[in-house]
Amino acid sequence: MTRIHSIDYLKFLVATGVVWAHAVLLSGHFHVPTYLFGQGLVRNAVPVFAMISGFLLHATHRKGRTARWLTVLGCAYLFWCLVYLPIWLDGSHMSMPDLIYQLIFGPIHLWYMAALVVAVAMVMTVLRFAPSEIAAQRWLAGSAVVLLRTGNAIQSVDFYTSIDMPLNSYRNGAFVEYPFVAMGYLLAGVIRKKGLDWLPRAPVLWLILAGLAVLRLIEAAFSLHYAGLSPAAPPELPPLAVAFCVTLLLAMMRTPLPAPRAPLGMISMFVYFLHYIVILSALSVGIGNVWALTVIGVLVPTMATYALIWTLGFIRPLLQSDR
Repeated sequence: MTRIHSIDYLKFLVATGVVWAHAVLLSGHFHVPTYLFGQGLVRNAVPVFAMISGFLLHATHRKGRTARWLTVLGCAYLFWCLVYLPIWLDGSHMSMPDLIYQLIFGPIHLWYMAALVVAVAMVMTVLRFAPSEIAAQRWLAGSAVVLLRTGNAIQSVDFYTSIDMPLNSYRNGAFVEYPFVAMGYLLAGVIRKKGLDWLPRAPVLWLILAGLAVLRLIEAAFSLHYAGLSPAAPPELPPLAVAFCVTLLLAMMRTPLPAPRAPLGMISMFVYFLHYIVILSALSVGIGNVWALTVIGVLVPTMATYALIWTLGFIRPLLQSDR
């Protein structure tokens, strides 16, 4: 399966959405428009990222590089946990069990990485023990539905009843990311066999997506009416959430886009890892506008990406010349 450039564009788009969401959260700008936009559309960022990861995992698995990929992913996660240690530890004397708990579920925005490691490991476990490819597909699809609905049920208990459920009881690799990683993996398998032409044309998919976006905004309006202006996210309607994320990924893939001149994949990664500390730094010097924080949160990591590329390009010839 040839590289689909639109996925790189989608990565960057979703990463920008994550920056905006954290700019709103960290600056405390909870207003009706930001609530509706965030709850209606931007909250799809994490599941879309997970679905992209699952889609790309399919090719990685076929090449026999999953173990290496998981190792790199885990090392990157631990490295950035160390980088952000002064922020999430915040000078407190954390006990060893609490420290282990934080690393298992992930501190601050790095919870996504911790959950992704778990989700990928779960997919690999299913593929390892399934007796056939058909069985693996059924197991992945069935478990994705069950775990998605289970996580939604636990969140509903926490939100709609007096029972206080820990955030990590439903925001974790099994209930949030695994279902979408599994969907992305299954989708990649179908596209590998049938190609992209079996999908509806791009205009049709974008029209469907527009309709789903309206429904998601209506869903957010109901949440606003029920919960008020609060960063606490009410449970989603799983069918609507899945339909939106799947349609967005398919619409992007069916839209022919040229190869990006910028290394969007690498930039998206740097935006995800660096934006949080960039936003905190901007807030510390008095920059509080959400859109300014978003631009800075994307621009600074982008510049850091190019700086790293330039540095590696400068050092590599020197290293080779010494051999």
